[in-house]
Amino acid sequence: MSTRARLPLLLACLAAAIVALLSMRTSVFSGASAGSEGARYPCRGAEPPLARGSVDEIKQLRASVLAVVGPLAESRYQWGAVPPEVVWSDGSPSRFSASGLVDGKFLASFEMRVWAKAPALRLANVDTVADVFLFTNPGDARRFFEAASNTHCHRDGVPRAVAQPPGGRDLIWDNPDGVTQQDVFLLSGSRVYRVSDVPRGGGGYSTATKPGGIATVNRLACALPEARCSSVGSSRSP
Repeated sequence: MSTRARLPLLLACLAAAIVALLSMRTSVFSGASAGSEGARYPCRGAEPPLARGSVDEIKQLRASVLAVVGPLAESRYQWGAVPPEVVWSDGSPSRFSASGLVDGKFLASFEMRVWAKAPALRLANVDTVADVFLFTNPGDARRFFEAASNTHCHRDGVPRAVAQPPGGRDLIWDNPDGVTQQDVFLLSGSRVYRVSDVPRGGGGYSTATKPGGIATVNRLACALPEARCSSVGSSRSP
């Protein structure tokens, strides 16, 4: 009788062990999937949340990046809101819509993309991007600035010293499309700016093949209202 009593208990324990094992296998597969996504965008989810801004505040953010890209082309081929992770994923901006409103405010960011034409800067149909991200406080902006400009978060990232704009950080890296991209990041209070360029046609270039490339985005960033460069005029096309 004792053996018969133990048999159902053993079978129940065995069933519980099988369920636990299956749960562990599911968890491992989920972790592998999340790990693959994390390897693609290693800093996704680490960034602090954006502030929210009124329509007037969004217009101010737009004006700040328009100062950079406005002189480079007659029109923008993409523009709108972007999440902070765009500095790693290079995803496209999305238009502002009523669905994004919370208490009458939007997530506070703005991006503009143009095919830049500036002979003085040797820009001929160069894909150029300007972003601004507004955070709720300078501390969050600083954390994002440090992470966004860190080579750890960018494939084959190489940092470069920046003379202008003051306090800026340069980064050359291979973006998710496998193209060499050149970024300059600038921190100003609760805002973080990024100005980038990538040559048209998908052909990357490095400092070896295009020595002035990283200097060009720095000159473009000097057009930002808060850049404090010693000379802004050189960042504009004639």
